[in-house]
Amino acid sequence: MPESQPLLIATLPPTRAQERVALAIALALLAFFLAAVLADAPLPRVDAVIPVVSTLMFAGDCVSAVLLFGQFAVLRSRALLVLAAGYLFTGLLVVPYALTFPGAFTEAGLMGAGLQTAGWIFAVWHVGLPVAAIAYAWLADARRDRQMKASVAAAIGAATATAVALAALVSGCAIAFHDSLPKLTVDAVQMSGEKTVPVAMMLLSGVALLFLARRRRSVLDLWLLVVLFAWLLDSMLTYATGARYTTVWYANRVVRIVAANTVLFVMLAETMRLYAKLASAVVAQRRERQSRMMTMEAMSAAIEQRCSHIQAGIFIFDTGHINP
Repeated sequence: MPESQPLLIATLPPTRAQERVALAIALALLAFFLAAVLADAPLPRVDAVIPVVSTLMFAGDCVSAVLLFGQFAVLRSRALLVLAAGYLFTGLLVVPYALTFPGAFTEAGLMGAGLQTAGWIFAVWHVGLPVAAIAYAWLADARRDRQMKASVAAAIGAATATAVALAALVSGCAIAFHDSLPKLTVDAVQMSGEKTVPVAMMLLSGVALLFLARRRRSVLDLWLLVVLFAWLLDSMLTYATGARYTTVWYANRVVRIVAANTVLFVMLAETMRLYAKLASAVVAQRRERQSRMMTMEAMSAAIEQRCSHIQAGIFIFDTGHINP
């Protein structure tokens, strides 16, 4: 990495240890996925699951977006700006999804929602991040990822406004046209058997995974791969879900929490590690400076003492020469 490159997870190359940890988490997610599919069975309905999981996902995605905007503020990278906006869009859509989910707050859902509203918000929500990841991987190419000349505040403001507007548009359309949308659910529990949406979600997640795997250059790229792998498993669990409140359905919520918080935890951990490294370097530099100052003071005192001796010797010599 060039010396002039800032020490950020968007620029630092991953270490072997980080790659091993990422692989271990991906394998654990795969094992969890297989266990959930093999043990699928109806389970008791717990309506509190949606608000709790949605809160965790909203916090994870939105805080990740803020941290990514911070990385953008340093690097001025279009790729990071798009990725941060994608995370923000994903996090914002969690809110109307939870509010309109049947049984989460009211039996039919809030905001005048219909039976298909939450399902279609979910579908678009699961397209947002893979599309943002594909754009990030494409823009991150050195030939395309030129620094933005616009001010950081204006760029972040525009990206935030776009994410908010798109989330509001998707939510409004899903609420207003729920009677005209293709049926994803038969009732509040049974799914309709429509597989086009989960197949599209799987394809997009797979394409995003391949795009990012080709460039995997930074710590951020490595952990985004884990997130997109979890997103792919999420889409596959959605495909395998025949009804809500089953083993597969609950397992899907666990995978989503992991996907929403992985980049957040990594950025926080890496930031703390870099901060500790910087603090240690500053302390070592101060100690070295103090040591040099003490050495210089000792040398100065020795030189001063030597000069005093020489001056005293010269005086004695002169006095002796003048008065023999």
